[in-house]
Amino acid sequence: MRYTFVAMVAACLCPFSGYAGPQMAEFEIDGTHHTLAPLRDGEVAFFDRTYTWESVPPQFTNGWSFTRMRPGEDSKRKTDLRIKKAGLVYVAVQSLAVDEMKKRGWSPLEGVTFNYTDKHHATVVVMSKKYLGLQRDRLPHFRFVGTVVLVPPKMNE
Repeated sequence: MRYTFVAMVAACLCPFSGYAGPQMAEFEIDGTHHTLAPLRDGEVAFFDRTYTWESVPPQFTNGWSFTRMRPGEDSKRKTDLRIKKAGLVYVAVQSLAVDEMKKRGWSPLEGVTFNYTDKHHATVVVMSKKYLGLQRDRLPHFRFVGTVVLVPPKMNE
């Protein structure tokens, strides 16, 4: 499935108050085993589980979406980003995958996490990466959660 997002976000709409850094990237998501869903508390997190998101940071709930995936380390699962305009992209990954994501240029946002409602209330960590322009990137899928792309509110159709 392919989705195109134009997300040129003004500073006041970025997820962190007082943020004056680079704009959000304009990008397309192409891949398998996922669809878009609203990012909010109580939203079903995965295709084949009843787990829901909880404690989603408020800066990511006002119109943001996420790629709802089939969980697990499935070799058929893929998510490709096609960056059309430079800027930031945000993802959420299982806390145990943070070190692997850092090796690929992603940075965790300090203290920005949320959970899903399995018996352990597992934590996912929000990370960002700045893309410098036209490029493609295949996102890795570590652990159960994989790499969940966080999609900002559409600013332009």
